[in-house]
Amino acid sequence: MFSNKNIILVFLFLACSCSTTNNNFFSRNYHNTTARYNSYFNAQQNIKNCEKNMKQVFVEEYDKMLDFYITTKEGNTYNNKLDKAIEKSQKNILQHSIIEKGQEYCKWIDDSYLTIAKSYYYKKDYIKAKETLKYIIGTYKEDRVLFEAKIMLVKCYIETKDVYFAKLEIEKIKAKNKKQEKELNKIYSYIDYLNNDIENSIEKTKKYLSLEKNKTKKTRHTYILAQLYEKQKNFTEAYENYKKVVKMSSDYDMVFNSKLKKAKVVDIQKNTTTEIEEELKQMLKDEK
Repeated sequence: MFSNKNIILVFLFLACSCSTTNNNFFSRNYHNTTARYNSYFNAQQNIKNCEKNMKQVFVEEYDKMLDFYITTKEGNTYNNKLDKAIEKSQKNILQHSIIEKGQEYCKWIDDSYLTIAKSYYYKKDYIKAKETLKYIIGTYKEDRVLFEAKIMLVKCYIETKDVYFAKLEIEKIKAKNKKQEKELNKIYSYIDYLNNDIENSIEKTKKYLSLEKNKTKKTRHTYILAQLYEKQKNFTEAYENYKKVVKMSSDYDMVFNSKLKKAKVVDIQKNTTTEIEEELKQMLKDEK
């Protein structure tokens, strides 16, 4: 049987072994496990709750070009949850970072920095978001975190109307798998649109859609593709894509507006208002 003295000695040994100043098997496993399932997990839950709510309350403006990305319109809407995510992530870094010879041995530290950057992005504090993202890009090597940080840095430049720098940054990014290729095409299409390069925006959107499996996201971007064709005055392709949205979507507002847009592009080609009038009459009958 262990005496109380022996138990205390074992506890002290383990505590010392798990110090962040000791880079050993026990320390690395302890800090990797604790970092992941305590502060990092809780911070991520705050971020996920904010993102979920953003999607729920987001209102589409169908009379304008749809936003390529869904985000909050007001930077202070989720300040409480996002500040907690930043606080928990900073705590995670301070308590669990194990650095030896310039290398980080706790694999959740870069994720914690990314959570901080994401929180600042949603708070619309783009200066702090960019500072954190540049630190991640210059310090860490994990491909998943690096790719996400680089994409978010491009988004920050877009949000601050620095499309020139957004273009410079995106040209540095290389996709290493289908998921990354999908995200890269999506943001490329947005930059091309902002640069009024509608042709290339269409091509990148089509590539993105070919890789997107999520039905809601695919439907929404098919609507964007139809809008891009409409801007290009390619009314045949605009019509076909609005028609696809009608079949794909279960959202009443999206279906309603797709039907109107579909009728509108036909009338533009025919230089009449007959089609849209007929569509409106049919929708009124459907309502009854």
